[in-house]
Amino acid sequence: MKADDNEQYSRRCTIRITGLKENNGEATDYAEKEVQRILTAVGSSAAIQRCHRVGPKQKPPTGTKGSAPAAAKAPAPPYSRAVICQFTGQRDKLNVMALKKEIHDKFKVRINEDLTKYRASLAFQARNLKRNGKIKSTWTSDGKILVQDASLKIHLVRTHKDLEKW
Repeated sequence: MKADDNEQYSRRCTIRITGLKENNGEATDYAEKEVQRILTAVGSSAAIQRCHRVGPKQKPPTGTKGSAPAAAKAPAPPYSRAVICQFTGQRDKLNVMALKKEIHDKFKVRINEDLTKYRASLAFQARNLKRNGKIKSTWTSDGKILVQDASLKIHLVRTHKDLEKW
């Protein structure tokens, strides 16, 4: 548990962006420039320290016998990898998080906190409880998973066992 707390603390200035279109052969700094363009468009002056795509690149399709080489076809990737964006300070991250609905409405990209694998699984389980009507609401704040029960009481979720009561 302590290791997960430390890992999450190291992500306190980091967000994860999904839905940002990825182009074949894009330059490594493309994602950062695109994120900066989006932030500027919504009036944010957040200073980006680091920004890049995460996950394995989509492998190009292999050519079949008698067809043109796969590289010549170069179709767009069927999905775009997520982008990790680290800001110089937590205040910048919080300012961007406050603009995430506006950014989604304008640019159709989603912004979320960058959670550890364990906390992401907790958040996923809490969202499933929400979908099934077992809890009223769930959200994350500063790496913490919170749920609101039917009586409107807010609970901090730290383990999967915390979610078993619903």
